[in-house]
Amino acid sequence: MDKHYRTLVSPVLRAISGHSMGGFGALSIAFKYPDVFGAVYSLSPGIFNETGLSECQLIRGETFISTVMAKRDDFSEQNSLAEYKNYIKDRYSRQDWNTPFLFAYGTAMAANPGAPFPHFDYPLKKQDGKLVRIDTIWKKYDQGYGGWNNRINSYLEKSISLRIIIFEVGKNDGYKWIVDGSRYLSSLLKKNKIHHEFIEFEGGHEDKVGQRFENQLLIRLSKELTY
Repeated sequence: MDKHYRTLVSPVLRAISGHSMGGFGALSIAFKYPDVFGAVYSLSPGIFNETGLSECQLIRGETFISTVMAKRDDFSEQNSLAEYKNYIKDRYSRQDWNTPFLFAYGTAMAANPGAPFPHFDYPLKKQDGKLVRIDTIWKKYDQGYGGWNNRINSYLEKSISLRIIIFEVGKNDGYKWIVDGSRYLSSLLKKNKIHHEFIEFEGGHEDKVGQRFENQLLIRLSKELTY
């Protein structure tokens, strides 16, 4: 970005933001690179507390799990990518957001190039007719949106700190694990004396995104960043 565009190269001039999955990404990147981004504003971020993985839609019932596991193993060798794209497109057309989320999350957090397409592992398996955990893979899934103690410890070891940390969540978010995870992160930041602002507003996961972005995020960052 700095090489090809007329950027202002200083963390006091830069912020990163995102919503939901992107909200997690914004927080994760900001804590990892406070020397690049001086501010972060995250909307309804995907964050796990200690039990978040067990409570989220990635692990949401035997029928869903069995269906997704079977489909993951069903792509042909020759036309796998095309079949995958069509399958995901079909899921969206049916208002199924959870299956694409699982495939994306699994590929990001538990990629396995040695496995058949789409090259990711799932943290459960069938054994004697029952679903059981695969601990090594479960840990990868758990540490994906979780692992905030480690993230914070690594952040505290850095020589530069974020000037602005703001994240928010709708009190009526249908994904309760996101509300619980956001509250959990706020408690960890308080415990480690990391200044931040955590906002709970009246709304759900998506119904106020445009409004919050335009009337809160953009206005707040435009005031806070130094030009």
